[in-house]
Amino acid sequence: LGAVVAAQGGRPVFVLSMYDELLYAEQAIEAGACGYAMKDQAHHLIVAAVRAVLSGERWVSDRVRSQMLARIARRTTPEPVARPAPSRHPRLSEREVQVLRLVARGRTTKQIAFELTLSVRTVDALRAKLKAKLELRSGAELIAYAAANF
Repeated sequence: LGAVVAAQGGRPVFVLSMYDELLYAEQAIEAGACGYAMKDQAHHLIVAAVRAVLSGERWVSDRVRSQMLARIARRTTPEPVARPAPSRHPRLSEREVQVLRLVARGRTTKQIAFELTLSVRTVDALRAKLKAKLELRSGAELIAYAAANF
């Protein structure tokens, strides 16, 4: 998408997609798009969205805006869950600890990827590393470990 935005020479780019806005809208905006809407919602939103983009604003649905604001709030608000003592898990990186916390909260791999701004493959790799480091055999054991320790 970044190449498409660059090729437009400063003209606004609005993404109209069939893919879930909760997974891709923020990535599109970060790549330089001025707006994002799902095709199945376009007939309700397109006029307001295009007007906003043409007036120099960025546009996403209320649903995406709420999720983005919640993510910003989570980044700036201290974690309510107590952090484990550093000596308790000395072999785990900070990113691995973040993943374990989210696993403990019942987040799926896709949700973890979205919350940490990572790819699903990266989260899968982190989960595999965690299982190896903690000598766990399955995803269920990882979930149980996370729930008991985080």
